[in-house]
Amino acid sequence: MGVIIKFRGPEWFYGFDAIIQLFGSIIALVLAIYGYKAYKLSHQKKYLYFSMAFGLLAINLIIYALFIPAVFIVYNFYSGIDMGFALQVGQILNFIFMAATLGAYILLIASYAKLEQKSVILILLALSLVVSLFAFRFSSITGFNLTAVLLLLAVMAYNCKNCIQTKSRTAMLVFLSFFLIALGHLFFVGSGISTEAFLIGHIAQLIGYVSLLIMFIKVHNHAKKN
Repeated sequence: MGVIIKFRGPEWFYGFDAIIQLFGSIIALVLAIYGYKAYKLSHQKKYLYFSMAFGLLAINLIIYALFIPAVFIVYNFYSGIDMGFALQVGQILNFIFMAATLGAYILLIASYAKLEQKSVILILLALSLVVSLFAFRFSSITGFNLTAVLLLLAVMAYNCKNCIQTKSRTAMLVFLSFFLIALGHLFFVGSGISTEAFLIGHIAQLIGYVSLLIMFIKVHNHAKKN
């Protein structure tokens, strides 16, 4: 059972994992909608990339929020059913999870770096796919999470520069949000030492998503007043 969702932590955490990721998926979806609305108003591609990034994360989190309870239902109430198919589905979803997460972070880099060349973005996305295949092939949870942290460090670097230039609370909130999401991945790396690290990691990322949502709501309300 534990290998079905190998990248989602210890078996005892599956129920909490599903609830936390469901909340995360809703927040990511709202952020994607806000980003798309900003793109439609401004026609700036950075908002489109932002929207696509959180759209990927939303789909990703929704899949796992729904799949984890389904696995429990099948395993606990239909023990006579062959779990081979569920295992294969779980392995496919593990790969989708990694590829979508890394792809989303690269789109965030494209958003903050204001990349305009599609060829560069496609190359970066292809590299994320290769890394995901490598991590999936060798079941490297550590490799996947450390790659995610490195990508988020790039996002944080752009946000840090923005904080220094603007000295605004909004910029600081965005920086702290991505810091918490990156911190969550670091706790996932440490889950091999302490299983409770998965719980701390998910809570840190959830707070990061909530902080981003608060920031977007504030910006949206401020724009409506003006």
